[in-house]
Amino acid sequence: MPLDPQQEAPPALAVDATCAERLATVAALPGSVHGLAAPLARLLVDHADGPRALAACVARRDAVADRLVCALVTPAEPEARLLGRAWSCTGWERIAAEDRATLHDNGRHDWIPAAGLGEEATAWIEDLRQRVALLVAARVAGESLKSEDLGELARVVALDADLWALRSSRTLARARTRRRDVGDRVDSWSLEAADRQGLAQRLERGVAVPVAGHVTSRLRQTLGVDRLAELCAALADQPALARLERVLHALDREDLAVPDPARGLGLLLDLARTPGKVILVAADPDPLLMAVFVLERGRRGALTFPLPPGRALEARQAGGVLPDGVTLMETALEVDCGAATHAGVGEEQDEKEKRKLTGNAALKDMVLRSMQSTSAILAFLRDPKVAAIPGLVEEVTNRTRNPQILETIATTRTLHCGFANRGVPMAVLRSPVNVSIRIIRRFIHVKYVSKIELNRMAVDKSGIRRDVTREVIKYLDALT
Repeated sequence: MPLDPQQEAPPALAVDATCAERLATVAALPGSVHGLAAPLARLLVDHADGPRALAACVARRDAVADRLVCALVTPAEPEARLLGRAWSCTGWERIAAEDRATLHDNGRHDWIPAAGLGEEATAWIEDLRQRVALLVAARVAGESLKSEDLGELARVVALDADLWALRSSRTLARARTRRRDVGDRVDSWSLEAADRQGLAQRLERGVAVPVAGHVTSRLRQTLGVDRLAELCAALADQPALARLERVLHALDREDLAVPDPARGLGLLLDLARTPGKVILVAADPDPLLMAVFVLERGRRGALTFPLPPGRALEARQAGGVLPDGVTLMETALEVDCGAATHAGVGEEQDEKEKRKLTGNAALKDMVLRSMQSTSAILAFLRDPKVAAIPGLVEEVTNRTRNPQILETIATTRTLHCGFANRGVPMAVLRSPVNVSIRIIRRFIHVKYVSKIELNRMAVDKSGIRRDVTREVIKYLDALT
């Protein structure tokens, strides 16, 4: 790609006025560019002049054009992250009476209790969490679920999406009544609701489990593979829209070249719009051509943008300040395109990819993020895959302060035996949780804990329950 991305600019386009107004409305939507991606995608396919209107807007090369192209290439929220947030069911116990009535009136959620407060509501939500926990873990681990399981998972995610929308509307109305400014939070709330609703629809359709670590564009997720392919085909024979067609083709991939192309494109455009004493990126570049460069040349979460010989030295001597995320090298600029979310390189990368494919890393992360929910942890502990992950049950034992969880670990053989759980007995003995000594006395034995560790516990009593220390000393005296 040349340093000056203005070469061979496409000819001016005649655009329908109504379509141009709709595009201006989309560009004026508040919030981040992530919220613009879905309405922009629908405009491109619903209106015959949508692609031409976008190309005409980009030709002006202003802030609006930059915002629209960044929205075009923005990535979708990973399914695993969305599932984890939706499954946590934060605040479901406090579903207001008017929310219950609304949910029942629309006919989509007649499966939830029509009433219930206090312990009744808490019991219902805990039971729901237990049923869904293993389904979420299996989906995140890459396993295929039965249609009825996918349907139940879709209902839970759809309920969470509707609750987000209801509470956002109520909070906004209350803020207006009290004349309080909620800022940009309301835009992120609506985006959260839309993302979860989209996930629920994909689950209902039985969409295959996404490959772990793959990043998909919001455009592809919103339109679907078939509609996006049709749009690309419709633009193939229009020279004036060649650059837009090239961007759409690059976005029609199961895995984008970089985790966050919108970030990399935004950094390049910022650098071009505010040039320093030495020009690193030509002023007033074509955002579509820049987007193509990011999508096709990005690797491992970064983009290497070539510079002419000697340009980097000139920039250093001029003392220019680069934005965060841009690194000046000898012959190129390195632009961050989400490298923080991308795996490392070399052997470390290979090992991380192997762990992603097995699903153990994702499952372990989900279990540890669920420590505040007793029912969720108990549900996970019943899953043989959890007991088979080395060190996971031991970590749960160290973190938990719930007697029921610790008692379950101490009384279930698969959770404290075997190589993967060899450290669990010691963790149970050192836990400050008040569990009956009759339950954990079995671990005060060289079969579970080495004599060296038992002697250390008898000498160093800090952080160990007194009754456990007495039992350890009694056992060691019996050995001698």
